[in-house]
Amino acid sequence: MQTGSRGKIPVACAKLRLLYLHPDSSLKKLQLKQYLVAVHRHIPTSSLLNKVKDISIVLCGDQEIRRVKRMFWGRPGVTDVVSLAYLDPPSIEIIINVEQARRQTPWGVRQEIVFLYIHGILHILGHRDNNAKNRARMLGLGLKILRQIFILD
Repeated sequence: MQTGSRGKIPVACAKLRLLYLHPDSSLKKLQLKQYLVAVHRHIPTSSLLNKVKDISIVLCGDQEIRRVKRMFWGRPGVTDVVSLAYLDPPSIEIIINVEQARRQTPWGVRQEIVFLYIHGILHILGHRDNNAKNRARMLGLGLKILRQIFILD
């Protein structure tokens, strides 16, 4: 992991919880939490993130993400990440589909999970990927942040 001193961690007071709903026990060996915490050294600060008291990162599979997508958006299908922000108390939930992450990763699964976490946080901050231009901008910003944490090939 690369280290850096750029900026302060805006969610230093937030509790970061990593929940494993996916049955793959090898995920725990990836030491994800240290990388997910490192994201906040490089993510743009915002008043929303400064107020957050709890961040939950849920690692799940296709079946669970389908349920979440249907419940919140009324649409069927699989996606890679879902971002939810709650106001009372201020908290964030990022749900990452590990199975989709494995299918789509151009690098290792650890990097893809961190990239999807970054993508989810960017959505919380108001970034959108609803058209080609916005998607390219958002993916570029996510990749820039990821490269500050990992040395990618």
